[in-house]
Amino acid sequence: MQDMILKHVTVIVVPFIQMYGLYVVYNGHLSPGGGFAGGTILAASLILLCLTFGVKKVSERISYKIVRFVQGFGLLWYGFIKILGLFQGKHLIPDSFMKFMLGTPGNLFSSGLIFLANLGLGFTVAATMFILFSCFMGEDQ
Repeated sequence: MQDMILKHVTVIVVPFIQMYGLYVVYNGHLSPGGGFAGGTILAASLILLCLTFGVKKVSERISYKIVRFVQGFGLLWYGFIKILGLFQGKHLIPDSFMKFMLGTPGNLFSSGLIFLANLGLGFTVAATMFILFSCFMGEDQ
């Protein structure tokens, strides 16, 4: 009986945890948090699914190859955004794109490249924590 209640509550709560994690990543340039904190929250929702339903059942829905791809792509994306920041410092980027990179104070998307870097960092942290958890559980593939 307890197992059934746990599964039903998990199914209800996990989407809200994931929305909150995406919210923290999305608003990381405006408030405390950002990529690392949001990625940790996203990973915690996936780990809750694994603890409730089992790693094998979750890995049927979320392939290990997809998680590894998200991890690698997020890391490459983060590195690419940081390299753009280096080029910005050397003034090698046209002025039209430079305005986007620096952001516009007062607008919702006021952070320029920081938001894009937070996205890469958030997905990298979430995938890495999920991979570490599945390795500790002995389910790495």
